[in-house]
Amino acid sequence: MADSLAATAHLTPSLARNDLVAQQQHPKRACAVTLFAIAIILFSVGLTLGSIGLAAPHNALPLWLKSTVTALGRNGCIGVIVGGYVTSTALAKLAGPIHSKELLQKEERVNPKTRFDRMFETATRVPRVILSTALDIAFLPVAAILLLIACCKSNYDSSNPKKNKIAILQIHGSGFCEIEWVASWPWLSKEAYGSVFTLNLDGLASNEHHMGVDDYARGKIRDKICEIKQLTGQNEVILMGHSMGGLVAAYYAEHCAEEDGTTVNHVISIATPWHGAPLLNCKDENEKPKRYTQMTENNDFLTALAKTALESDTTRKRTYYSIGSTTDFMVPGASSILTESQNNNRIYSWLGHYGIIAYPGTWIKIRSWLNPIYQA
Repeated sequence: MADSLAATAHLTPSLARNDLVAQQQHPKRACAVTLFAIAIILFSVGLTLGSIGLAAPHNALPLWLKSTVTALGRNGCIGVIVGGYVTSTALAKLAGPIHSKELLQKEERVNPKTRFDRMFETATRVPRVILSTALDIAFLPVAAILLLIACCKSNYDSSNPKKNKIAILQIHGSGFCEIEWVASWPWLSKEAYGSVFTLNLDGLASNEHHMGVDDYARGKIRDKICEIKQLTGQNEVILMGHSMGGLVAAYYAEHCAEEDGTTVNHVISIATPWHGAPLLNCKDENEKPKRYTQMTENNDFLTALAKTALESDTTRKRTYYSIGSTTDFMVPGASSILTESQNNNRIYSWLGHYGIIAYPGTWIKIRSWLNPIYQA
């Protein structure tokens, strides 16, 4: 009993320090978000004034107003450039590094940049983030229409599965359904590729609170792959996942495939939080569904899964491919990288979490990975 109390007393200061750090981080992130909101407002005002100054019909303006409008245009454009640089730099300083120094160095090795590239990215951070956020928001009406379509059709699998080609299984992310892959289907319908299969992990736009990455892999994914193997006569499957779906794919490949007699030689992840989703740090631990807890930075489950997947890639047991974006607020670039292979990674600098799966360049890159697999 005394030993137990002593151990508790020894741990208490450590736990208190952790709580203090957590309390300090939340105000810091709140200040960063506030500053970012101010940056967006200033950028928008500058852009509006600049547009007025440049686009206004000067000949139709009164003489006393011409100089004012011209000044607005010039100062507005300067404000966009200078304001974007200052606010984005201040935001980065205030928020601190989202990831560890090791992860950022890993991103640099995967996606090397010149000094000019880094300066340009810093100067344009705010407009690029605005663009990526705007693109994601623009997809909301499209997502609503897709959900209505999904209500009317429950199966998007090929009606005539190819029996001589390795099938592809697409696994969607948290909070949506299989129809999020609709933009990819024209790109993957090439005769040289295998049949594409999808599934809903839960409902059309929800996930069960108690379900985690491992539960989906051992449940729905295992059943779906068993069905695919029966339809195609092939024991090999290529797994492709968006966001949480990439982790589900990896978990099945590393912990279930061998048990099921399934061969998974290739796993493609898109905006997958291999090293956690920083946005989840702002959510109270007691309110997080199991899957969110597993995707939080430094979570033991996530760390172990990423380590196992990386070991498989290093030993060439299977190959992992990753696509991410530095302006993805949910899964920033460094978090979406598993391996350090430049050939097997693609990092964008202007796409958001959902825009990345609709962008044609994503599928052109994925096809460049699939072509050698199917030609072998």
